[in-house]
Amino acid sequence: MNMNQPRHFLLLTRTRQDGKRIRAALRADPLLAGCEITEITNANKLGRALPGSQSGGTDGANRSPAASERYYDLILSHLTINGLSGPELVDRIRQAQPDTPLILLATDDEIEQAAEIAVNYDVPIVPCEPRYLPLLPGTVRAELRSERALRQSEERFRRIAENAPDLIFRWSYAHGFDYVSPASVDVIGYTPEEHYADPGLAYRSIHLDDIPIYESVFSDLADPNGPRRYCVIRWQHKDGHIVHVEMRMTPIFDRYGNLIAIEGIARDISQHVRARERLRELTSRLTNAQEEERRRIARELHDEVGQALSIAKMRMRMLQNALPGDATDAADKLKLLDDLIKETLQNVRTLSHELRPPLLDEMGWEPAIESLCDSFSQRTDLPVKFEYDGEPLRLAPEVELTAYRVVQEALTNAARHAAANQATVRAELTEDALCLLIEDDGQGFDMEALQHTDKPNHGLGLLSMRERVDSVGGEIEIYSEPGCGTRVTVRLPLHEVQV
Repeated sequence: MNMNQPRHFLLLTRTRQDGKRIRAALRADPLLAGCEITEITNANKLGRALPGSQSGGTDGANRSPAASERYYDLILSHLTINGLSGPELVDRIRQAQPDTPLILLATDDEIEQAAEIAVNYDVPIVPCEPRYLPLLPGTVRAELRSERALRQSEERFRRIAENAPDLIFRWSYAHGFDYVSPASVDVIGYTPEEHYADPGLAYRSIHLDDIPIYESVFSDLADPNGPRRYCVIRWQHKDGHIVHVEMRMTPIFDRYGNLIAIEGIARDISQHVRARERLRELTSRLTNAQEEERRRIARELHDEVGQALSIAKMRMRMLQNALPGDATDAADKLKLLDDLIKETLQNVRTLSHELRPPLLDEMGWEPAIESLCDSFSQRTDLPVKFEYDGEPLRLAPEVELTAYRVVQEALTNAARHAAANQATVRAELTEDALCLLIEDDGQGFDMEALQHTDKPNHGLGLLSMRERVDSVGGEIEIYSEPGCGTRVTVRLPLHEVQV
């Protein structure tokens, strides 16, 4: 923007005499000598001078082409002109031309009032008494330079926004969409012009099931200290397909603390969502394959190895009974061998049950988890307490299996790594979910350090729990810190419930 370029100023003054002095002060400056000045001394004429002014009978969002071309590089205004004064006048100017620089002219008697308005509206003040008018050209030049810098900054922002792959927008309560980046065509299918013409377009494109999520976040924006500025929702693309969008929004407030606009970014994460769904599907298939293999191995251990050991134990007993009474040395050796067979048979049975507990299929999650806690207490030095006061309801097989495996993995981690003295498993069945809490009083661990470790196999148990819970659409939270034990909270949705 060339400072020598002729400028068009709007001067709102009290009297023609005041206007004459101000024009003379401006044109005395070589850089402002060629400026064009439109002077208004009557509020009734303000509507014709300010496009969008209420007194002009036009709405700022529906200006006529002629009015929209009436542009001023700067507005200079006394605090009072015929019919308007103070904040009412400034509000009228701001409503009509919010982006045009404004300088307030105040008499000595008006300085205190002008200072208050200047703070509220963030505008400079120049005393308009004749002895101060030589200061006016310098203030005007400074405002024009600031405006030029602002427009250059806005142009840089526009270049960045128009090359960004994300939809960048500003939505105001006064006009609807003030700005929508060209990426809107790629993200939702509608052009920026379609958004400008229809302020409710984006809202109507939200998937019906996601409207409560959006409205909840939107209501939080009205609170300057609100907790959320982020949500993931589904939009219906212009061509009909569903787009998953990650939205981050920033509320804009006026000087009174009222929410006047929302600025935000909408990112198309559909590919990420599809990849995650595909990963969940693959994880579910892998988990099912692992469980089927566990079932097969458990069955073979029980039917083949277990039976073979049982037969070996019976024949060992027959051999012991057939020994003569004086063959004490041989009897002792057979006794050791018999004890070894018993121990091996018990280990095979335990391993078979751990691979696939029959109780889980036959009786359900609650007896299976209770039995797991009891057997875990017997096999390890870690006492485990199980708490559940609800009805013995059967759940969907995948939910029951996930609950069992998560408890099993959490207890295994507590026994192997936590050096805990006690562990507790609490279960609660609500109308829509099975909630589990597994906690121990062990030594705990550093969650952040574990997540960033480069050691192989570290944290695989926790990862396994997360993947299992995620595969059934559940939620899991793991909390631990050194010296404070570990707490695992799980919420599994009820796919179906049977008595």
